Amino acid sequence: MLQYGVEVSRANFVKLLGMMQGTDMGQNIQQAALALLMKGIDSPEALKILSNYFAQNPQLAAQILSMQESIGNLLNAFQINQALDPGLVAALSALLAQFDELLRRLPENYKFSENSSVSRESLVNDVRALKSLLEGVGNNTQLEQGAENEVLAANLREATNKLDQVLQNLVSQAIMSKGSDRSEVNYQYYQIPNSLAVPPQNMEIIVKRDGTGDKSIIDPENTQIIMSMETKNMGKLTIVMRVKGKKIGFLVNTQNEEARNLIIRESGDIKSKLLDRNYITEGFHVGVNPTLCNIRPYLIPLIGIEDLLRISVEA
Repeated sequence: MLQYGVEVSRANFVKLLGMMQGTDMGQNIQQAALALLMKGIDSPEALKILSNYFAQNPQLAAQILSMQESIGNLLNAFQINQALDPGLVAALSALLAQFDELLRRLPENYKFSENSSVSRESLVNDVRALKSLLEGVGNNTQLEQGAENEVLAANLREATNKLDQVLQNLVSQAIMSKGSDRSEVNYQYYQIPNSLAVPPQNMEIIVKRDGTGDKSIIDPENTQIIMSMETKNMGKLTIVMRVKGKKIGFLVNTQNEEARNLIIRESGDIKSKLLDRNYITEGFHVGVNPTLCNIRPYLIPLIGIEDLLRISVEA
């Protein structure tokens, strides 16, 4: 457990062992248990959800696109089925079409700010409600043998499974976003889906809270922001920012020297655009570190953000 760079007292170590009892105690279980301990969560179900999340590394944008395809297939299966009550088919078709429209507009409406029209909480509720409805339809609808009914049953199972995958991802993000008394894990965590990119891409964002526990808030003038993204020309990179009033310090991690050099060349333009918005760049460091191009080391955390952000080397 020492690899995670987190102080664990003897009492907490005992708690960790208790949380992991009955599991394979693999790395994903360890990381999930440690994250939950630091968040003050003691739940076997949360441990299962979070360890699966770490193991599978799901990408929300790709999951949403897959879910959208399965919803479209299910909508077609309902509309061609002659055995179901026409009123039921019409109602379900209207509901699925409405949900499909929500997914189509999600990239422009799903944000991590409080002003977004689709929040993570509302999306969780919509996905959970539709999943429960489809499960109820599958369990309570008597389908006789036949090609159309078999197609419908298969599409019901597929859509329910895709909805569950998205739901587990969103719940995992909510678990990681829980307030904590420990500053190193007191943050909000989001995957922001961009289904318009080809292939679908995510931006993962961590925003540090100010204060402790569930009552802590994000202070826009005193926070830390970590963004991890996959880019077309520069590969994967993370941007670590410390915001202090109108001063912003940067640490950018890239996968290779080419990406590092490109960012350094463009750093003047970045500083100029920030200055246009009355922000002063206080430190802009770019390094090559493939390990820190992923979000995981910041989530657990494997490293101390405060130590990283003390770097003030100008590019």
